Amino acid sequence: MRPYSGLRNASFEIGLRQDVWVAMVNRRPVQISSRQSMNLNFSPADDGVWANRMVYICAEAINWCFGKDKQNPSRQVVPKI
Repeated sequence: MRPYSGLRNASFEIGLRQDVWVAMVNRRPVQISSRQSMNLNFSPADDGVWANRMVYICAEAINWCFGKDKQNPSRQVVPKI
């Protein structure tokens, strides 16, 4: 899927960051599907892109800790890229 750009992407990133915060405070999985617009490759990028990548990885770690299959140790936090 092609990453979003502009206002749509900025709105998604803000929503994801807020959902990560609420998920951590309430000890629950992240509600927003975080895979829809993230640029997950490890190519060189500016600090804003790297910050968004780290928020995505944090969301995946929260889902691993508080999600349905939290008892499955073989589940990968970050998918193979």
